[in-house]
Amino acid sequence: MADLVGPVWRFLTRRRSGERSDWTDWAVAGYLALGLFLMLGPVIWMANSSFKTPQNIGEYPPTVLPMQLETVRVEGYDDPLPIFEVVGEDGSVRRLAQLKRVGIKAQMVDPADPGTKLTVDVANATPVRHVAFTLQNYRRLMDEGGQNIWVNVFNSVFITAVATAITLIMNAMAAFALSKY
Repeated sequence: MADLVGPVWRFLTRRRSGERSDWTDWAVAGYLALGLFLMLGPVIWMANSSFKTPQNIGEYPPTVLPMQLETVRVEGYDDPLPIFEVVGEDGSVRRLAQLKRVGIKAQMVDPADPGTKLTVDVANATPVRHVAFTLQNYRRLMDEGGQNIWVNVFNSVFITAVATAITLIMNAMAAFALSKY
């Protein structure tokens, strides 16, 4: 195996003009890197998105990492409320919990003083988020679709095999016709 590494490495690192790199070497490397990105980019995005919650997947603009809103329990409200950093008119920053949002205005409350409701312009509010990978999608797959996973695998393999067979038959007939022509 060690005898093979030297020639393979020399082959992979060879240059068009010998010792010095030519501009075409860089152009080819860039072209190949672009092709690699275009082919593997969607696969990497899909794998990364499998760790996001359904809310993360549907949000705009999309985020590269799975981000989750921080929430806080506020007295008098059953569900946890999302936290936002709100910039006031004087430039001060406060952490408020959002009750509801209508258009460009949001109704918020200070978690320390839940009795006072404030109306805030959403342009001045930034959600407090943190990176949170979740296995919820994989759990749901195994809970809801786990018993049928082999049926789905069989369907995929069957459709692929039939499509490949049809393509081979049609291409063989076309090749025969072109060879006789």
